[in-house]
Amino acid sequence: MLEPSNLSVTPPRAAVIHELRQLLPVSDGSRRALPFGLDAFEFELTPNLRVVHAPPTYGGPDRFSAQIIERTDICAALVIRSVV
Repeated sequence: MLEPSNLSVTPPRAAVIHELRQLLPVSDGSRRALPFGLDAFEFELTPNLRVVHAPPTYGGPDRFSAQIIERTDICAALVIRSVV
């Protein structure tokens, strides 16, 4: 009898691409990329990662959260703005 592989439980490629496209800006303006980079933010790393300065025209630090994604050979930062 065959054993299930890790590949058999991964989502189909089309579904992954669809999910990633949901993160991109769209032409109707319902989702937009913000017009600044990570240098517009200041972070505090201890005891937990948090945004301490963010552009005031977009609600300041209370409207943003930060994540660090670390792997063996990469490190990425993600800043998310709450619109509610």
